[in-house]
Amino acid sequence: MKSYKYLKIKCSHRRNLFIAITCVYICSCLAVVGCLSKELKRDVVDLGYEKERCTYDAISCLHLKGEKSIPLLINKISDCQSKTFFTLANSRNSQFGGYYECYGFFYAYLIELILGKEKLDEIEDLYLYHGLGAQGNYIYWDGLLVDENEKMADKSNLSEIQEIYAAWWENNKHKSLKQLREDWKNDRGPLSGSRYRWH
Repeated sequence: MKSYKYLKIKCSHRRNLFIAITCVYICSCLAVVGCLSKELKRDVVDLGYEKERCTYDAISCLHLKGEKSIPLLINKISDCQSKTFFTLANSRNSQFGGYYECYGFFYAYLIELILGKEKLDEIEDLYLYHGLGAQGNYIYWDGLLVDENEKMADKSNLSEIQEIYAAWWENNKHKSLKQLREDWKNDRGPLSGSRYRWH
């Protein structure tokens, strides 16, 4: 009888210990997710800084976090409150065709950059290559997002573009970053099958 009570108490202690450890683990995971979320938000805010070094550091951090950065960047694509004028063309391209006025296009470009490059090149010249830091970090020569008529997208297209990226992510978020990059290389990226494309 004593043995039975002892086993019952022992099992109860083990169960309580298991529950306690599980709770600690879950809380730890939630804390990590919370911190990561704050870091991602900070990094995206940093993209609005005029200092090129801050922009490069933010891009590097977002790129390093890989697929974890993608949903947050998608959520920012339609944001046109922060207005500026910038180009995503390679700085050595003397024929680039236009400037963007909303950072939403930059966020969409960064998703492509995460998918298109496994590792960012080190800084070569922040003045020449702006926030991207090096020529090798430009994955498109012209840096233009155009529609089926080769017309450059503008702020009126951002909501539609965001929906396309969001639908792609919903269908592919279960994939590893390696798989996503392999898809991108084989023309199965976020805009595949849509009326938009980068070039």
